[in-house]
This record gives sequence, C-alpha cells and structure tokens, in this order.
Amino acid sequence: MPEISFDPRVLLPCCVAVVSLLLSSAPHQLEVSALVLLLVLLALLRRWAWLTGVAAAAVFMLGLGQLAGSLGSQGLTALFASLRFLWRYLMAGAFGMVLVTAVVPAQLLAALRHMHIPNTFTVPLMVMIRYMPALAENARAIGDATRVRGYLRGPSDLLLRPLAVGRYLVVPLLAVAIRSGDDLTAAALTRGLAVNNSPTTITELRLTAWDALLLIGTVAVVIYGFGVLG
Repeated sequence: MPEISFDPRVLLPCCVAVVSLLLSSAPHQLEVSALVLLLVLLALLRRWAWLTGVAAAAVFMLGLGQLAGSLGSQGLTALFASLRFLWRYLMAGAFGMVLVTAVVPAQLLAALRHMHIPNTFTVPLMVMIRYMPALAENARAIGDATRVRGYLRGPSDLLLRPLAVGRYLVVPLLAVAIRSGDDLTAAALTRGLAVNNSPTTITELRLTAWDALLLIGTVAVVIYGFGVLG
C-alpha cells in the first residue's frame, strides 16, 4: 500500500482548527473525538511510535480516572485533574507533530502561495521549519563532541554541573544557532521566497479522496465535540 499523503491546504486548517479548540474551553466530548481523529491520522501516516505512545497515554488516563472515581482518593483525584489539564496539550503537540512530519516544506510553501498568504508570514515560517532540524542536529553534534572530549558526561550534568553545561553546551549552541539562522535566511531570500510576484513551483498540489475524508472527519469531530451529534 503506497504511503498516504494529505494536501497542506486541507491538513493545515484541519490541524489548526482542532488544536485551537483543544486549547480552548471546549467540552470533554471534543477530547474523545479529537483522540479518535488523531489515532486514525497516525495510523494512516504510519507513525507507529507516536500511535503507541498516544494510545498508551489515553489508556493510562482512562484507568487513572476510573481508579480515582472508585477509590475516592483526594491524591489520585488531584493527580488526575493535573494530568487531564496537560492531556490537551499533549494531544495538541501530537497534532503539531503530524503536521510537521506529514508536510514537505516545498508543498507547504506552494500551498501558502496558492492561498495568497503574504510573504511577511511565509518567509519566517519557512525559515523556522528549516531551522529547527538544523538546530537539533547542531545540538546533537555539540553534545557528542563534549562527551567525547570528557567535558560533559550526560544529562545528570544539568543538575550536578550547570555551569559546565552552560559553558560547553549552551554558549556554543547559541553561537551556532545565530549563524544557522542567518545562513537559512540568506538561503531563503536567494531562492526567491520574498519576491512580490508569483514564482513558479515544481510541486504539484492535488486534492484526493483522503483530503475529503480528513475534512469530513474534522467537521464530525467539531460537531460531535459540541454535542450536535451526541
């Protein structure tokens, strides 16, 4: 079975809408419907590790809620209330992961231009998308170099040797981050991201049946979450 892909013109508004509702004072039913949509998306995109993690977290939250309700323990009730507050942020982060990993930057740029999004928003967004993987790779390289040379030993140094972490990890990472940001901005401008006319693109955007199903599923999530279908 070929890998399923979604058009950014559909995936981006759907994820933004669901995340916005999750982080608002939406009813509890929205969490359930959004969880179903999230699990289906992760399965279709074959993000098995994230699918397992989200499903395990959902089962844990369900079991903790049942246990707190049956035992009547104030400690368990307080723990469940705090974790439930964080649960929506976890789901919002999972939707963000779906959006970031499922959309190719070239497709996103083409979609934003098709939607006539101004360059004042497009250029910083594209630089940020390309910047985060570069920053993570630089951080990993700096961490490996400090461990090889014996300057740092592991995550425990954050508590045991915070000054050494700041000196050997944070300061070099800040310097690399500034240089990488300047390089990516220059590359984005060189490729014509900030031109006023409409440049051509080799990326062809095409709506498929999966996009229609995603749109229908998102609408169903919203109307069920607000009790229209319940």
